[in-house]
Amino acid sequence: MPKVGMQPIRRRQLIDATLDTINEVGINDATIAQIARRAGVSTGIISHYFKDKNGLLEQRCATLRVNYVMPWLPA
Repeated sequence: MPKVGMQPIRRRQLIDATLDTINEVGINDATIAQIARRAGVSTGIISHYFKDKNGLLEQRCATLRVNYVMPWLPA
């Protein structure tokens, strides 16, 4: 049974690991295995939360948009 409250923590951990991996090897060479290893989780966890690499990248872009673009937009 999954631990209660772990989903937001895991999602954040995976999103951060994705950015670190992309910064290191580039977006085309970043693999699910590399991201999972950097995050300290199994590749299955990524599939569980994001379905695939594209889902993870989409979430990463959404996070960047909310954190860095939205604050600059006029109200």
